Order: sequence, then structure tokens, then C-alpha cells
Amino acid sequence: MRRCSKRWKNANGFYEANTQSPFSARNTFIGIKGNFGQLIAGRNDTRLKTSEGGVDLYNETSGDIAQILPGQDRLGDSLTYISPKFAGFELSATYVLGQDNERQNGKDGVALSLAYGDRALKSLPYYVTLTRAQSLNGLDATRLLAQHQFGDFTLGALIQYSEESEGARSGTGGYLSLQYAYGNWRPKVQAGRDTSELRQQTAANHYTAGVDYLFNSQSKAYFYVTQLELTDTSDTSVALGLQYRF
Repeated sequence: MRRCSKRWKNANGFYEANTQSPFSARNTFIGIKGNFGQLIAGRNDTRLKTSEGGVDLYNETSGDIAQILPGQDRLGDSLTYISPKFAGFELSATYVLGQDNERQNGKDGVALSLAYGDRALKSLPYYVTLTRAQSLNGLDATRLLAQHQFGDFTLGALIQYSEESEGARSGTGGYLSLQYAYGNWRPKVQAGRDTSELRQQTAANHYTAGVDYLFNSQSKAYFYVTQLELTDTSDTSVALGLQYRF
């Protein structure tokens, strides 16, 4: 896969400061679970990141929504609580101690998310989240997400307003995605735009189209084409490969 221009920023969960030690940037945590819900401590995806649901059809690739959308972070020194479901609703929160927030001079951060429906779209054909982040890795953001399954089609939409916790940059971003289930084939398209200039140096458009072939629940073959468009440059990448999940 051809690498993009210098304005591409790392989107696959590695902090740029941690790219020499990538495993230190993976989810590493301990937790307990019971009738009260779940409590998780350590390095983990924030509730702003997990509130993407399944809208991101190209997660952990150059088509990932994190290429242009801020807030897709996993942070250390964090504490996350996930409530039991009540009438289809689930409340969750992440609290991050300031010493891991390198972008905001040690200020603590928080994200609060309210979800309704089924994230896996199995027991219910819809999933909705409303999330607010404050001083989270230097970001204040509000995100609304909705997914719905119509027969063999799954449609997703996400909109987010982002602003620097201690800065002047701000803007609106979002994504639309559509996937079709045809036997073992999964053709899918995704399009996004962000004007905050927090992930890229200019407003950005991001388009990806591709197809998966599912061998089973753990393995698949995939092909996709993705394009990033900035104000004064653009780049296209093509990927073909196999994926196996342990």
C-alpha cells in the first residue's frame, strides 16, 4: 500500500510519541464486572472513541475515520465505567488523569456517553449514541451517532463538533457509511469531512470504497481504495490483503 503525503497523521491508535514502542499504546487494563456494570482501569479506548459504534467500516486502516476526525484516542491512567442496560439505554464514562494528557498541561479529562439499542445490531436493528468529551487529550467535543440495519443494508451516520480545550481551532466533522451483505461478500463505502483542522492541517475530505470476503467469523480477504483530500494536496491508497483475528 502506497504511503500518503506528510500531512497524513497516524490513525491506528499509536501516539506519535509511542511509535517506537507500539505495544505500549495498545489497550492494557484490568477490570471487574457484575450486576453493577463494568469498571475498567488502565490504558483503554475512551468512551468518545468507542461511541463510533460500527460506523467506521475501515477501522485500523488508512480508511479509518481517525485520519481526519479528532478524538479517536486510547489513553493511559484512565478509569471507565459502563452501566448495565436499562430499557435499552446504557450510560458510560471515562475519566483520564492529567499526567497522561500531554496536550493540556496535566489537566484531567472526561467523556460521558449515552447509548440506546444494540451496538452489534443483532438483538435490535438500530444503535444511537450521544457523547460529550471535555478536556480529553486537549479536545472538547460533542458527537452524535446513529446506525440502522435495513434488511441486508446497514447505514451509519456520525456528526461531531470539535474544539481545542486550550486553543482557537474548532469545526464540524462527520461520516456516512453503507454496507451490503450478499452471501459472504460485504461491499462497503464510506465518506467523511472535517473542518476543525485538529487531525490534519487543513479541512479534509476522506473517501473509501471496498469489499470484504468472509471465510468465517475470524478471517477474511479484503480490498479497498481510499482517498484523502486536503486543501492543497491529495493522496490515494490501494490495499489488498488477508486478515485473521486471534
